[in-house]
Amino acid sequence: MTPLRAIRRHCLWCANNQAQEVNLCPATRCPLNPYRSGKMPDIENPSPLGAIRKRCLDCVGGSFQDVSGCTTQSCTLHLFRFGKNPNYGEKMRTRAKALTRHPARKVPGEIAIERSKPEPR
Repeated sequence: MTPLRAIRRHCLWCANNQAQEVNLCPATRCPLNPYRSGKMPDIENPSPLGAIRKRCLDCVGGSFQDVSGCTTQSCTLHLFRFGKNPNYGEKMRTRAKALTRHPARKVPGEIAIERSKPEPR
């Protein structure tokens, strides 16, 4: 299961399995609200895993210790409660980070364009 699918299922559960109610959800302060359709929203810096982490913290009253001790296995967000995708191992995360574009880092296969430094006056 993907984080977006888990969010969609959680929202359906919250709305008593009524898809129309999910679409009309009035809980705009819920961190899952922008992701309730199961698709990436058009917002700045979208992070479904971050939203799940915030929702789990909200569910247990803001305690990180209680999130890690959560035993509600029936919750669709349970696997993602730490803000990490269990479908990816550490090796995959490291590889993904290496491929992430960063201004100071060259991506394999990319042509590096060096800028000339301004001459001192």
